[in-house]
Amino acid sequence: MKKGFSLIEILVAIVIILLVLGGAYITYITILKGFFKETTSIETQIETSVGTELLRLDIEHAGFGLGSYQPDLPIELNNSQFIVRTNLNSTNIIKDNSAKPVYWALLSCDYSGYSKDITEEGDIENIPSSENANYLYLSALDKKFISTSTNLACPQKDGYNITGKMLVIPYDSTATNGCDNQFCYKIIYKLSSTQNLNNCNPKTRNLLRAVGKSFGEPLLNCVSSIKYTFDIDTDENGTVDLPDSSFENLDINSDGKVDAQEVKNLLKKVNIYILIQEGKEDGSFNFTNYKTCSTAPTDSRLSDKCVEAGDQELPLPKNFEHYRWKVIKLSVKPMDL
Repeated sequence: MKKGFSLIEILVAIVIILLVLGGAYITYITILKGFFKETTSIETQIETSVGTELLRLDIEHAGFGLGSYQPDLPIELNNSQFIVRTNLNSTNIIKDNSAKPVYWALLSCDYSGYSKDITEEGDIENIPSSENANYLYLSALDKKFISTSTNLACPQKDGYNITGKMLVIPYDSTATNGCDNQFCYKIIYKLSSTQNLNNCNPKTRNLLRAVGKSFGEPLLNCVSSIKYTFDIDTDENGTVDLPDSSFENLDINSDGKVDAQEVKNLLKKVNIYILIQEGKEDGSFNFTNYKTCSTAPTDSRLSDKCVEAGDQELPLPKNFEHYRWKVIKLSVKPMDL
């Protein structure tokens, strides 16, 4: 005669099964939470890579197409705004009929017209009218600004063609002019005034990239603080004398202002330090890699705790404890000064 399970045995089996399932559930939830944290962190890293690459390109091309004696600063730090002036806007590049980008062309002008010597990538003679292209002319000899034109033709004076080799750069005629004596794009990097993203610490801000008079598009989100420093060659011998220095130290003649020639001759590298939030708030995490700031920040949204990046201090926002923070450093050599 077969004997069945007793009630106690069944209850014990159920308890064991529930314990096993409970353990498996806890393990599953732990793995799932870890997966979501890692996914959010990877998303932040990808967004950061894209944003910093655009910032790098803007700095590399600062001064592109600016005449050699133009007074406008190719790179400028005005209070908390970092400004780049250039004729190459990486988010609005003029293209020819085959959709190839057109950056510049070298023309030889004589009394009868022009001949094209060199072109870069696309064909400057086949830019469609829908591109709203105007043309900027610089002397190929000394890069002095000559003129601008609504069509591709040799510039004239007193009814006659100006002769010689000229660098011709197309630009968007609908864009706001950021220079006084010629055309250029004025690109401004600034922090937003508020934070409207739910995933970000409310005291963080977003780094905006504004071209001309536009309000600006978000480049990096959840930024706590940002600092710009400059490597300066004070005696123009090719060696950096003032690393990680302030923008004001470019005023080598001590006349109280930094001029365009000082930027072009003395600036060797721009360094940017960005303290950015990585991932979402995590109540089980406590950020501990900080120190008390040497100088308390004046911005009321920031705490008196800083993250070190070499010799630089980057303030953390208030209520930073349950977020992960990462320092991004860019060191970029301007190539077109």
